[in-house]
Amino acid sequence: MKREIILNIGGQEVTVTAARDGQSIVVERDEESYTVEVVGEKVIGSQVASMPAPAAAPAAAPSPTGGATPPAAKPAPSGGGGASSGGASGGPGAVPSPMTGVVDKVLVQDGAQVNEGDQILVLEAMKMYIDVTAPTSGTVSGIAVSSGDSVKEGQTLMTIE
Repeated sequence: MKREIILNIGGQEVTVTAARDGQSIVVERDEESYTVEVVGEKVIGSQVASMPAPAAAPAAAPSPTGGATPPAAKPAPSGGGGASSGGASGGPGAVPSPMTGVVDKVLVQDGAQVNEGDQILVLEAMKMYIDVTAPTSGTVSGIAVSSGDSVKEGQTLMTIE
């Protein structure tokens, strides 16, 4: 899924688009394109999960003119990763809820093939919509929730095998 992100770099407002492509993030600005390799990531509390767009912001750091770049940060997708805290947690392949909220939409069906980073569910929490993405590529199995269900942080939403 491609996102439009507005950044403030050195006092200048810059608009970029970013899309996850496996273990990389492709960032485009004007007619320039940058591929940033993701070497590791983890969810750091619910605040990161509730604001997925800024996580990709550091990917725009490379400058075509070779100017200074802000410190790199590791992007964190809305879904997957991190420790569960409360609610039912599953085994390998389980996709945990990044925070307590209400399932707005389940965007995949049982048996669907997904790629890492694909949007699989939308969660509503604190009047915000949070995109939950596939933490890994595979086949969706055992969808444990449906639209309107209340979920707790760490509760298994579905499994990807």
